[in-house]
Amino acid sequence: MTQYRFGGRTAREIGQSIEKAIQTGGVAIGDLLPPVRDLAAALKVSPATVSAAYRLLHGRGLLTADRRRGTRVRLVGDVHARIASVRRGPEAIADLSSGNPDPALLPLVSPALRSIPTEPTLYGSGAELRSLVAFAKAEFAADGIAVGGVVVAGGALDAIERILREHLRPGDRVAVETPVFPRSPTC
Repeated sequence: MTQYRFGGRTAREIGQSIEKAIQTGGVAIGDLLPPVRDLAAALKVSPATVSAAYRLLHGRGLLTADRRRGTRVRLVGDVHARIASVRRGPEAIADLSSGNPDPALLPLVSPALRSIPTEPTLYGSGAELRSLVAFAKAEFAADGIAVGGVVVAGGALDAIERILREHLRPGDRVAVETPVFPRSPTC
């Protein structure tokens, strides 16, 4: 097993030390961390303190634990890697007062913008994105589902509202279960 140089006297300090090692690459994804008792002995702290540090990091999604196989650094995707690369040095302090996300952590919008059709859509022309509808029809057909028309909706409530609007008229009765979602179009 690799020797790690973690430090600290409290669970928080030990957790910060391990997290820093993960961010700086001193500990790689998938690496096995020392058993609680071994790290506690090396740091001259209680095993409960190391266990609490591991629990904190597990709660933050940085570690995964299996009693018999040990505690490992968890694969958490490229977002955490980008956070680690952005949050170093004095700029590691994040100003949350504006409520805005850190721009360095946001995906690039330009590739998505390039995929938007630039020709105007006029009244009377098809409202659907033909490539999306063709894709959906092909997926349904591949699963053996007969396809008539395909409607792309902005979520389940939008779909329900569209179905009700097309098939019901004012005064029609509709049975709904109770309690019902407060913003249901039938309420």
